[in-house]
Amino acid sequence: MYKRQSKEYVSINFCPDGKYIAAQGGAPDWTLVIWLWEKTKIGSSIRSSSQQGAPLYQASFCPLDPTLISVCGDGIFKTFRISDSGIKQLPSALAKREAQNYLSFAWLSDESQKDRVVVATDSGELIICENGEVRMLLEASDVGIQSEETESSTQVRVECILPYSKGFVCGGSGGTLFFYDKSEVAKDIFKQSKVFRIENNNSKILNLAITPNEETVACSTENNQIFALGLANLDILRSEEMQFEILAQSFHLKGVNCVDTCIRKPLVATCSSDCTVRIWNYMDKTSELIKFFPEEGFSVAFHPSGLHILVG
Repeated sequence: MYKRQSKEYVSINFCPDGKYIAAQGGAPDWTLVIWLWEKTKIGSSIRSSSQQGAPLYQASFCPLDPTLISVCGDGIFKTFRISDSGIKQLPSALAKREAQNYLSFAWLSDESQKDRVVVATDSGELIICENGEVRMLLEASDVGIQSEETESSTQVRVECILPYSKGFVCGGSGGTLFFYDKSEVAKDIFKQSKVFRIENNNSKILNLAITPNEETVACSTENNQIFALGLANLDILRSEEMQFEILAQSFHLKGVNCVDTCIRKPLVATCSSDCTVRIWNYMDKTSELIKFFPEEGFSVAFHPSGLHILVG
């Protein structure tokens, strides 16, 4: 077993039966550690990166086989088999391809195909693998979204993938969300069904979660916001008819430059480097008003009545 030098874990994942926890360590040695949950001790570990120490982003167990685990990173996609004797690396479906920066992946296993996986690259490519072979290539492009500048589709960098009953969901740059459903044509496997974009928020989507009944998907963005999208009418409504909603409330995207309080009302005004001025109710703990400006505000002052503010 390796002596670990990592000072952080970049990814943690429970296996389906709860017996193992996989913890992918960070630099400099990028050690994958398998913890025995019931015995609260380390079962085995292996250096999962390349000899050059390329960064890794994610480690995840196969949902139908708790002894299979994969990791992805810059130029790396590896699958390992866990046994009582240790961890063994298996042949990779992507070993024959030119190495790319693999940002995320998700197991799409079902009873008919236990080791199906989708892998996302930084070029917007989605690679479907089965039985150690590449079966299909998809591109994450915003077809179906009318761009303000061009009518052509734009390639999107996929940052996260989430499986669900009909297929999988991808979140990426530009606040874009893609839905891929299982295709009725066997050779296609999956096809893009819906594309959504968060209005007035072009920050990339970093994480996704879906409710157990699959009626709502939540996503967190790079600018520290959380949005929710209702899926109850996904098959009925068009993409432009479905809107993201702020979960809880919106916050400043950058640092706060100035704060002022109102004398007669429970209100606070803030201005920020994100070019917004926001009015907060400190009794209700809510955001009452948001105003966007073309320039950054450095100072703000409340009129005693609470009906006017000055922004400098």
